[in-house]
Amino acid sequence: MTLLAVRVSFRWQIHLLLAGSALLSIAGCTRVPEVIVLAATATPAGAIVPTRVPTELPAEATFTPALMLTSTSVPTSATPPPSTESATPSATSEPATPTAAAEPATASPTLTPTLLPTATETPAPGLVLAGMPMALAAEAAVGSFLPGEITDRSPHQIYQLAGEAGTILDLKLDASGDLQPLLLVIDAAGREIARTQSGTASQSELLRGLELANDPYYAVVTRAGGSDGYGVGAYNLSVSAGSPELKSGIFSQPVGYESLDDGVISDAAPEQVFVFDGVAGDIISAQVTVLGSSLDPRLMLSDPLGNVLAINDDDPASGTFDSAINRFVLPASGPYTLNIQRYGETAGDFRLKLTREGQAGPGSPLQAPLDLMASGSIRDDNLLVTDFRAGDQINEAGQELRVQTLLTFHLPVLPAGALPRQAQLVLLGCSEGGAGFAGLGPLSLYLDSYGELNVAGDFTRLRPGSRLLTEANSCENLDVTNVVAAAYAAGDRDIQFRLAFRAANNSGQGDEVRFDPRLMISVGE
Repeated sequence: MTLLAVRVSFRWQIHLLLAGSALLSIAGCTRVPEVIVLAATATPAGAIVPTRVPTELPAEATFTPALMLTSTSVPTSATPPPSTESATPSATSEPATPTAAAEPATASPTLTPTLLPTATETPAPGLVLAGMPMALAAEAAVGSFLPGEITDRSPHQIYQLAGEAGTILDLKLDASGDLQPLLLVIDAAGREIARTQSGTASQSELLRGLELANDPYYAVVTRAGGSDGYGVGAYNLSVSAGSPELKSGIFSQPVGYESLDDGVISDAAPEQVFVFDGVAGDIISAQVTVLGSSLDPRLMLSDPLGNVLAINDDDPASGTFDSAINRFVLPASGPYTLNIQRYGETAGDFRLKLTREGQAGPGSPLQAPLDLMASGSIRDDNLLVTDFRAGDQINEAGQELRVQTLLTFHLPVLPAGALPRQAQLVLLGCSEGGAGFAGLGPLSLYLDSYGELNVAGDFTRLRPGSRLLTEANSCENLDVTNVVAAAYAAGDRDIQFRLAFRAANNSGQGDEVRFDPRLMISVGE
């Protein structure tokens, strides 16, 4: 099952995952329904724990999307601004007309790192992440009491931990406001050493028994979700002498490509962290397989600053409760973290498999980062459900309600002089449950600037100015070249889509299509 965590309403997706509840995923669940109620008030401090909505297990996926893009067009108009009004989806808009095939892209796109300095101090000479020097807030040693603040403009603060090798430290982080804090410790290469436990529903986090090494360690204070996360507020970071006999927190384990690593999730160890080194453009897959237990795992991929890059609870292609992140393109060279959590109080053994599927080299499309805090699936009773899906579900009262997917992508920075020539929305790992397309009809793709999901509103309805882009009768790649080019021309940093079937199937069962959406952009001169 999936537990995502995102800001207030939709930020449930990443907030829950990062805050320790993890990703939100429903298909195939037979447990208590997992939903989140959209509220007009601010999200209270602590993790939001959704319930689950039972659906049919998806059939095994047979669709293998092609990542290379095939069509091009000229920009027409900019993405419409968000509006607070509502409009009901209709079939009056015409699908975009495909244009002639484009010539192959001539430029070699550069994958842009996602790690950005957030402070203005002099860069620390020993801490360089994704090729960029990071700025330090201060030095932290035994006896330090360091106040700070996490804001949307400054979602990370970094401190160098001072002390001789072998020194044992305890780190305590106390937060205020609606900040759900996360404390990480990384080494000079950015590899995660330890973190505070996620999802404690507490604004006081403790990491005990950290032993300093010869090379410097750095404490990263951030929030659930990192840069895309929700919640702001002041905090105090205090450092005291620790003891090797008193150890708490989550300490990382190294893994490598083509490895099989066994682990266990229990009440004593409710999450596990694995760290690996990757190269920009590596196409990686990570699978968490349950080994004969009741464990329902969740898997999250993040960078050294705690920014969540991908999350999954139930692999859409497997029809099981196992988790998988499939064919993800690493945006920068350096270390990455795989965090394995659990749904509820499930526990047991698991096996992690990390694979390098290939390399996105020169001429490959750019993968636009998905804002997991502002993306997710929503049901017609205004409840958020887990993973990415469209179709219908049966609620607790036996009603058949439509489910739609809302997507926010960050448009990647293009190489100098390059333009977006081709763009497709790829429904990776697409699988059908219930009657699928046969019962639901065509899947509609809308350009829909639904705005921020941390505000009150009815996100089940299209916003004025939204328009139908295309329709699909199967798990095919969807051309979005026109609107992506227009967004770049307008200087937009994000683009938002809605995937929906026009009505529930009314068959007395859950019918849906599940997928792992990717926005792939090819560039040229």
